[in-house]
Parts: sequence; C-alpha cells; structure tokens
Amino acid sequence: MWDFKLLSATHSIERTMPFVVYRLLSYLAISLAFLIAILAGTGSAVGIESLSKNPFALANLGAVAGFSLCGWIVWKLRKTLHYAITGGHLALLAELSAGKPLPEGTAQIEHAKQVLSRKIRSPASLFDLDRCIAGVLFSITENRAVRALTAMQPALLRRGLSKLAGQVGSYTGREVLGVAL
Repeated sequence: MWDFKLLSATHSIERTMPFVVYRLLSYLAISLAFLIAILAGTGSAVGIESLSKNPFALANLGAVAGFSLCGWIVWKLRKTLHYAITGGHLALLAELSAGKPLPEGTAQIEHAKQVLSRKIRSPASLFDLDRCIAGVLFSITENRAVRALTAMQPALLRRGLSKLAGQVGSYTGREVLGVAL
C-alpha cells in the first residue's frame, strides 16, 4: 500500500543538490529584500519625521509601507520567480526520473534552464499549469466519495485532509477544467 520510497526520494534530491542550494539562495535573497525594504521604509519615515518632536512616531508605518512595496513587487514577479526557481528543479527531477544523466556542479543550473525553456515556453504557462494541478487536487478532496472515505478514517486524517484542501488554493476542479465533476 505504501508506494513511496524515502531513500530513493532523498537520493534524487541529493543528486540535484546544486539546484537545491540555488533555490535556497534565491529564497534567502527574497527574504533579504523584504528585510531591506522594511529597514528602508523605517529609515525613510524616521528621516521624514526627524524635524518633529518625536521622530519615531511613524517608524512602524514606514516599515509597513516598505514591506507592502516589496510584497507588491514579489507578487508582480511571482510567475517569473516560480518559473526560474521551482520549474528548473522540476525539470531536473523529471530528467533524473527518466534516467538521463545530469551535469555536476553549477552546470546543473544552466542545464535546468535550458531544459525548462525547451519544455515550457513562458513563465505564465507553468504558473497556470501549477494552478490547474492545485485545482484538480482541491476538487479531489471536495469529491463526495473521498469525503465518505475520510468519514470512516480517524479524526486526525480528516483534519489533515481539510487542512491540505485549504492550503492548496481556492480553485475548484470545475473552474479549472470547465467540466462538472
């Protein structure tokens, strides 16, 4: 019944470790961008209010403004970021599961970009595919048969499935596929 091999999955991730480090550094750079934006917003607010009696009165507002601006920029770039960070790793894992050899070291990152550009032309198409998959997964958890099966399972499983369904997204399979499930 358990058709998942943990050692094989760990070995696959280990074989693509240069890209895992690239993903980690990319997410770290995004986090640092948020931190710098918060500090810049706070510093700007303190600088503007430095002539008043209480220069730190609007520091929190500046931090919120910096965070919001950086969040808006990341939101606008989310399709490109998803394409560059997640899509490349998925392309490498697909090549690895097909039995094709992968280059070693940092050449793996360029190889992933080339494979991804051959398979999926634009960041928007990968993002839309990801949303479709999320919608199908959500519709599966919404299905009556699945609900009937989970009613027979312990409460822990029900909570886990409902939590997963809430995290997957707001799309339903009917909206994504355009058919009644």
